[in-house]
Amino acid sequence: MPAVAVITISALSLIGCSSDADPSISASTSTASVVTKPPTSAPSVPPVAVKTSITSVVAPDIPGKIVVREDASSCVNPSPASPVSLVSTSTEVGVAGYAGNAVRVTWTYSGDLPAAGTVLFSLTGANQAGTVVKQLGYKTLDGQQIAYFVFDSSSKQLNLAGFPDTSVPGEISAVMPSAAVDALGQNWHWSSSLNVNGHDVDICPN
Repeated sequence: MPAVAVITISALSLIGCSSDADPSISASTSTASVVTKPPTSAPSVPPVAVKTSITSVVAPDIPGKIVVREDASSCVNPSPASPVSLVSTSTEVGVAGYAGNAVRVTWTYSGDLPAAGTVLFSLTGANQAGTVVKQLGYKTLDGQQIAYFVFDSSSKQLNLAGFPDTSVPGEISAVMPSAAVDALGQNWHWSSSLNVNGHDVDICPN
């Protein structure tokens, strides 16, 4: 609000300039003084707190897939195949010795893997929209490892160094690198399979 000027006028009596007037008395002049008052400030209004709420959206289920909503996910096969079957598959984010969001993938199986021919354990992951696909695979021929890889939807195969952990009977544990996992984004989904001699003999979820 702008300053307000208050003008005070003080005047003495004016005496005419007639010849009768006492020459010792002269007309006084008017004086004016200006007093400036500071602007009045509006009363302060305390701030009003606004409450906000964040609602998380849960990714929907996808038939025949496992949706990754937390660090760990898994499936169990209710009807395993014979003579060899894929019993379960599990994933867990965070692997000792690996950077970033690497995922530990563990397949468990029952029965004896064939000593001759090819055997492939795989986990196929896709982003929420299904437009990006990554497959982690471990393949043997006559019981010996011939491939350990990540294959993507652009038909590119990344061969991984080392070997999956097969030290526990009936279990194979492999690692999907962080770069592949990051490409899938949040709420990605997966399925796994056991392939013998080019044919899927069991899948999970089933």
